[in-house]
Amino acid sequence: MNNSLRFIAKSFVHGVIDWSGRSQRQRRRLRGKLIVLTYHSFCTEWSRGLFHSLPVDRFERQILFLRSNFKLVSLQQGLDYLQQGNIDDQPWLAITIDDGFRDNYTHAWPIFQRYDVPVTIFLATDFIDTGRPPWPTQLVEIFDRTKAQIMEAPFRADIKSIAKRSACARYLKKIWCSLPPQERFKRLEELRRHLCVSEETNYPPLTWRRILRRYARGTSFGSQHDLP
Repeated sequence: MNNSLRFIAKSFVHGVIDWSGRSQRQRRRLRGKLIVLTYHSFCTEWSRGLFHSLPVDRFERQILFLRSNFKLVSLQQGLDYLQQGNIDDQPWLAITIDDGFRDNYTHAWPIFQRYDVPVTIFLATDFIDTGRPPWPTQLVEIFDRTKAQIMEAPFRADIKSIAKRSACARYLKKIWCSLPPQERFKRLEELRRHLCVSEETNYPPLTWRRILRRYARGTSFGSQHDLP
């Protein structure tokens, strides 16, 4: 699935699911529409740092709720239904995952398989088999793991608190996203050395071997060309 289909799908219905289930009328309004629910990363317990991966026990509870209240379809199936003008008794919901971290395979995949839930993963293809995550993840991880209290470059900033580190990471992501990839990675490495953070990562990407294994079992994949 290419980026244009991904954009079209995510342009339909984005919103917060009413987890209380209090209003059947709200759900009826969603009939004939496609909800695209996007996940990112999964873990075994809540993180207290800058990352907010979803614990697998909570993810499993969400999947059980979704199966009971929505018709779970693949992203391509949902788009086909919309184009054909089909309407089902339940609103349609497609699950996608961005970037393609290894934890998608180790933590989320067993749950998708257990409940026979279709999923589409949009891969940051340049990072597969490299052992390093996409550059925005690397940037956040540098601030998450550093023990420094003050940053002197590329500008001076107090980074004692999680909130201040998060603000710095968001600002650098904003100004670096328009840079050529080589320049962006050069600045990442300079920041890594300045804040004394190793190249180890807690968010390695999937490998082609695991991707092909999941593809053979029905998982759909797309690419994210905007994350080199």
